[in-house]
Amino acid sequence: MANLNKAFVARLAGLPVIGPDGDDIGRIRDVVVAMRSRNQPPRVIGLVVELPTRRRIFVPMLRVASIEPRSVTLVSGTINLHRFTSRPGENLVLGALVDSIVGVEPEQQPGETEDAPARPTRSQVVDVEIERQRSRDWLVSRLATRP
Repeated sequence: MANLNKAFVARLAGLPVIGPDGDDIGRIRDVVVAMRSRNQPPRVIGLVVELPTRRRIFVPMLRVASIEPRSVTLVSGTINLHRFTSRPGENLVLGALVDSIVGVEPEQQPGETEDAPARPTRSQVVDVEIERQRSRDWLVSRLATRP
């Protein structure tokens, strides 16, 4: 299967997470992002995976070997089984960002001046695209919104 470099979080939700030997570990329930400064996109730090016992755990993105259309494969089968709790500065994409209202600033058209900037429009976030960088970091690259 093809290893994806871009993915929409809503499509990842529910995908099986498997170990390197093919053992089923659980299913993705959310993606954890760390908000950064205003000029930098949020960084994806890990996945919330629900085990067959209904316990939700955190799996760091550095443990992810590949994201494929039908599954997510981990680098090793060793995982931390501590229950997931979010930390300050972390947000859940499906739990906090999707369905939230954001202000979308219109692009400046040729001939317009910055003296009278256009007002941002309010839009609802319906999905979040994440993209793998050369450094193996995953960043939020785009928001899918609707008015």
